[in-house]
Amino acid sequence: MFGGTGSTADEQPVVLDELVMFATEEGSSLSCRINPAQVSGPRPYARSGATMLEYDAGQLLLYGVVGADGTPLEDAVLFDDAAMRWSKVYN
Repeated sequence: MFGGTGSTADEQPVVLDELVMFATEEGSSLSCRINPAQVSGPRPYARSGATMLEYDAGQLLLYGVVGADGTPLEDAVLFDDAAMRWSKVYN
């Protein structure tokens, strides 16, 4: 997952730029990492309402919707899971 909305310490709304990765571990346990340090490439803009879908094996396409300032985003970014790298593919 990438982005979303949250709130500051004083309860003000904020648009996030967090990458959240889930993985199944041995057995039935689930692990979660937020903003893994080894991710490289140009970090996508903070956004809410975005879509992230599998583009190709091990690659996720992130696009849309609304940026932190409330304006529509017209970009697309690819995340390579094996390389842990972002790359901009549009705009």
